[in-house]
Amino acid sequence: MLNEKLDRLIRSKGSQYITKNTQALSPYIRQVPLLNNQSHNYSPNYSIQRIQAQSTHSAIAPQTDRNNTQFIAKIQPVCQPQSVSPVRVIQLSTDRTQQPHELNEVQYHEKPLQVVSAQDIENRYKQKLLLLEQLINRLQNENQRLKMNEQNLKSMEYMNKIKELEVMVKNFEDQEDKLNNEIQQLKKELFQSKEVFTSLQKQIQNKNNNNEDIRKLKKQMQQYEIDNKEMQNQISKKDTDILKLRSVLNEKENWIDQLNNQIKELQTVEENYSRVETTVISLQGEIDVWRRKFKEKNEEASELSEKLIMAEASLEALKKKQITQVKEINITKSNSKTNNNIIQSVDTTNRLNRGSHYSQRQQL
Repeated sequence: MLNEKLDRLIRSKGSQYITKNTQALSPYIRQVPLLNNQSHNYSPNYSIQRIQAQSTHSAIAPQTDRNNTQFIAKIQPVCQPQSVSPVRVIQLSTDRTQQPHELNEVQYHEKPLQVVSAQDIENRYKQKLLLLEQLINRLQNENQRLKMNEQNLKSMEYMNKIKELEVMVKNFEDQEDKLNNEIQQLKKELFQSKEVFTSLQKQIQNKNNNNEDIRKLKKQMQQYEIDNKEMQNQISKKDTDILKLRSVLNEKENWIDQLNNQIKELQTVEENYSRVETTVISLQGEIDVWRRKFKEKNEEASELSEKLIMAEASLEALKKKQITQVKEINITKSNSKTNNNIIQSVDTTNRLNRGSHYSQRQQL
């Protein structure tokens, strides 16, 4: 609404009040009219350039890697979990289809299993979360700073100044209209006096014989000339007043243009603020996604640790079984050797008994 009012005022004035060789003024400097045509530059209350520079340089500028690493190094020992040592799984290769004489040879093959520790996974996701939280904190601080600047720029003093300038412009326009009406009235009177003067000249020419009438007419002419001079002086004064009013109007128009430029810059600041808000919202969504992933990876790490514990227990059970099996095999081998010796001794005794019986039969 304010911009529309200012545009209407400028259009209603037209181009006759705009000076031809006006220099381009800075949008951050306003000229205040003083006596003797002296102008002084005053900076406005609100430095839009400083706000815009700060918002462009520090809106979404991330910190350096050095600061990020220092901040992570400070926080990392606080939230560092207990370390989990990597586990080597020993693969036992035993052929069930071995020959009986190869049962005592058990081959052990160690193959290292590459297991990523839970600490590395947690550190990676924690570093990403810390960086994102730092960025969100910076954006929130920038957001608050922009809100404070916006509130300062939209203060009541600023709007009251604009209203006062509008009232002054209206008063100057009314004064100008009055002066124009007075000038037109004076021009009409001057035109009438000229007509009277011409009529008097004609009367003088017609009444050359009458000296008294001529004297009267001369006096009237002199009086009209005096009145004409006074009217011309009044017109010149009114012209100077009009020129002064026009200069004041031009200065006020320049001030209004500066205010319009400041309003446009405020609009750009608002647009930057909306962009920062959208980036904050998107980053918050990204953080939620990373948090979900971190929870999932945490659950996976806990499941993997449980599986590793179960695998270690199963490995210990297998080792115990293998030791018992080896002992049983050794016992069976020793038993088989003793049995073979007993069988051989029995065979020899049987053979000797058979030989003695056969010799006794032959003797009979």
